[in-house]
Amino acid sequence: MQTVKEIPEGTIVDLAAPGGSVRGCVNSCTSDDFGYLVEISIDPASPWFPASYHPPYIQPNDAA
Repeated sequence: MQTVKEIPEGTIVDLAAPGGSVRGCVNSCTSDDFGYLVEISIDPASPWFPASYHPPYIQPNDAA
């Protein structure tokens, strides 16, 4: 993710997503010419995919 502000490693973040928010943790934050590149690990306890979000280009397993 790219931001205009630095986010310290270890910061817990909540990201808005279709179907509800997704919780994650910042793994790294490095500056570049446009701001900061932030790497986030999604909390495995967050049931965001596939439970609550299906990108339109991915078909559910039961569709044939």
